Amino acid sequence: MNIAIQADNFELSSDMAAYIERRLRFGLTRYDSDVNRLDVTISRFLAPGQVYCTRTAIRVQMKYIDDIEVEDVERALDHAVDRAIDRAARAVKQRMLTQQTGRRADRSANVM
Repeated sequence: MNIAIQADNFELSSDMAAYIERRLRFGLTRYDSDVNRLDVTISRFLAPGQVYCTRTAIRVQMKYIDDIEVEDVERALDHAVDRAIDRAARAVKQRMLTQQTGRRADRSANVM
């Protein structure tokens, strides 16, 4: 699994980049053979009310099916990263179940 992490508008610490990579590998290790590449883009912006927010966008490039894109916006960097990674893992799981069964799986069976 090839992982690319990019920070826009700010400097991402090496510790945070290592944390993101570790969380991605842990969350998606089950699908390692089905994932070609993970692109993570993190940006900070000034939201209404003069509050800085962090946007985390993750693009999962799959080998045999369409790419998956998720994003999350939170005030705290770690929260935005964690939520986006959790969403990506759930989306990959859902897509793989759909691919295997040929139909959409019951949402209650997808609770992590």
